[in-house]
Amino acid sequence: MALTAEQIRVGELSQALPAMAEMIDSALAVSSVEQSKSHPIRLSVGLPAVDPLQWLAWQVATDRLYWSDRAGAFETAGIGVADQIEANPGDALGMELSHLRKKLAPESEPLRYYGGYRFHDGQGGSDNEWNGLGPGRFVLPRFELYREDGQSQFVCNLAPHTDRERRAELIKALRNVTFTIDDSSPVLPSQIRRIDLPDRMAWGTGVEEILKAVNDGQLSKVVLARRTTLEFDVAPDPLRLLRHLKARSPGCFHFCFQFSGSATFIGASPERLYRRVGRHIESEAVAGTRPRGATSDEDTRMSRELLASAKDVTEHAFVVNDIARVLRQICRHWRTAEGDAAGSLMKLARVQHLVTRLEGELAGGYDDSAILTKLHPTSAVGGTPTARAIPMIEKLEPFDRGWYAAPVGWVTNDAAEFAVGIRSGLVDGCKLHLYSGAGIVQGSSTEEEWREIDSKLSGFLAALN
Repeated sequence: MALTAEQIRVGELSQALPAMAEMIDSALAVSSVEQSKSHPIRLSVGLPAVDPLQWLAWQVATDRLYWSDRAGAFETAGIGVADQIEANPGDALGMELSHLRKKLAPESEPLRYYGGYRFHDGQGGSDNEWNGLGPGRFVLPRFELYREDGQSQFVCNLAPHTDRERRAELIKALRNVTFTIDDSSPVLPSQIRRIDLPDRMAWGTGVEEILKAVNDGQLSKVVLARRTTLEFDVAPDPLRLLRHLKARSPGCFHFCFQFSGSATFIGASPERLYRRVGRHIESEAVAGTRPRGATSDEDTRMSRELLASAKDVTEHAFVVNDIARVLRQICRHWRTAEGDAAGSLMKLARVQHLVTRLEGELAGGYDDSAILTKLHPTSAVGGTPTARAIPMIEKLEPFDRGWYAAPVGWVTNDAAEFAVGIRSGLVDGCKLHLYSGAGIVQGSSTEEEWREIDSKLSGFLAALN
């Protein structure tokens, strides 16, 4: 009797684990001193098509991460830790990402470290829900289900200088990996409470204080955020929630970071902070928002309203000027990306934004640590001028932003990509903390900015239905 396609697929998947065990034994058997000091090693086994995010939801590991790019060409799901670097408290963006490049051989392009940072170091405490993520961390996963250009691979990353003495531990971790996946639709828990922080009254007070400072000429823009906490009858599964969110938010970066079983940071960000390939860098300004219309005519009307809004165009210009100022400092030359200009629209499933893309060639001496220090926070998530906007945010926001609106992404030997960690949430036990912000500039109104945040949260809220 002939095997069915599904039986063949299951058979191929079942062979991935013993094949990987043999590859691990072979790699660790190399006994030369030079090999023991070498760069990390990437072992891979080809697989039939497997959904990395679905696979990740069925793993028992307490260290889990997920990343997919905006175009849907590359995604990975990772478990365990082969290697990592962590930031020092109070100096998150000072983390030397150049150390990662030194660990990677020139030919090791597929080896990526994934992670992110806190938005800023001015908040946090011993009982803070963000403590499990730390001020900043980048991880090389132990195992990955890696998919690029339609090809799937099961990957094991080894750090030979430490892993040579840990073979038994590695094989035990490998045996805990499963390819037995239930494809049934996950059931999400029932919501029992919602808390907005700040509430409407406090929000209005904060917006008025910012507008007074704007009118007095102290600053031009502040991005004020809100945390919406949803409580459930049972703890929601962050990976299953992210699957729902991803299905409803095409054209976004999707991510998940969980370390040692702590609270899990997930999101669907439309905004690239920057992408670097060699010395070429691309960034983009995203600011100004309208909902998508229910019909084509309504959508067109919303687009025209956004393009014609003096308030939104002004807010967007602050971000463009902010990024352009940084590119002038760090690039030999830069420009607005060909075919793009202020007035372009980024249309997402539920909202649309003004967007301007910029690109340049980096000058010597600027690595990813320096780029991040210069670019973050842009006025799209902080304000203008930054030095005055950040203290205003710390004063008015009664919660810790943690990794919300901060850089999240990956670094490899000669490339990097970071998204801005917006449209994001933190799953903490039976609570889901959702974060979103609105740019307060001259002409802003309390009610309109509150509604804008509701529009930005709508993707998450729809994923819970």
